[in-house]
Amino acid sequence: MFQKKRNTFHGGVHPYEGKELSKDKPIVKAQPGNLLYYAVSQHIGAPAVPIVQKGDHVKAGQKIAEAGGFVSAPVYASVSGTVKGIEKKVSAAGSPVDCIVVENDGLYEKETFEECPHWEKLDADTIRNKIKEAGIPVSFDFSDDSTEEYYEKTAPDVTYAFCSFDGTDEEAEAHLKKIISMGPELAMASRGAKGCILYDGEKFFAQAAAPLAEVKDTLGAGDSLIASFLTGYIGKTKAGVDRETAIRESLAEAAAFAAGICGMEGAFGYGKKYE
Repeated sequence: MFQKKRNTFHGGVHPYEGKELSKDKPIVKAQPGNLLYYAVSQHIGAPAVPIVQKGDHVKAGQKIAEAGGFVSAPVYASVSGTVKGIEKKVSAAGSPVDCIVVENDGLYEKETFEECPHWEKLDADTIRNKIKEAGIPVSFDFSDDSTEEYYEKTAPDVTYAFCSFDGTDEEAEAHLKKIISMGPELAMASRGAKGCILYDGEKFFAQAAAPLAEVKDTLGAGDSLIASFLTGYIGKTKAGVDRETAIRESLAEAAAFAAGICGMEGAFGYGKKYE
C-alpha cells in the first residue's frame, strides 16, 4: 500500500517577527490623540442615541449617547473636550457607522458621580431607575388582578411584559396595545388552550397551543412559556436573527415546551401523610 503524500512541508512557515523593534524598549502609557471618534454602534444591537451636540463641552466619564433599544449600551467619553460633530466613519467591521467626534483638550477633566448607597438602602423607584439607566432588560409577569394603575406605574420600567388574558382576540389585542403604549418593547398574553398573542408595537403574532397527548399537571405551564420564549428570543436576536423570525420561532418553541410541562407530574404536589 502506498500512502498518499500530503501537500505540506516540514517546519511550517516562520515569517519575520520584528521583535527587536520593541523588545528592549520601556513600557509607555499610550495617550489619546487630538480627535476621538466614538461609534454609537459597536455591536449587533441597536445603535446608541447621541445626547450631545456640536459645540458641547464634555468631561471624561460623561455619557454622550443613550442606549437605543434591545441589545444596546450607552456610550461614555474617555476624555474632556469639545464635541465637533457627528460623522460617518468605517468601523472595524468594515461598515460605516455614526461617530461622535470629540476634540481632546488634554485636561482630562472628570465627570463627578454621586456615591451609590447599598441597594438595600434604596427605595424601589431608585432601584428601577438605576436598572433602566444601566440598559438591563427587565421582564415582568403581571398577575390577573393587576389594576390599570399598577400597569401604569410598573410597565414603563419593563422591557418584556407578560400577562394572562381570557377575553376575545380583539380584547386581547387592545390590552396588549395599551401595555405597549406604556413603554415595553414586547407584550405577550397567554390564553391557555387558545395559545398566546404577542405584540411588538407594529404587528401581532398569534401562536396556537401545542397539541397534548395527556394533561397531567398544568401548574408552571405559563412560567415555562415565558422562560422558553425569553431564552429563545434573546439568544436568536443576539445571534443576528431578524426580529420577526426570532419572535415566530421562539413562540413556537415556547408553546411546545409549555405543552411538555403540562404532561409532567409533580408541579401541583399532593399531600402525604407521615406517621
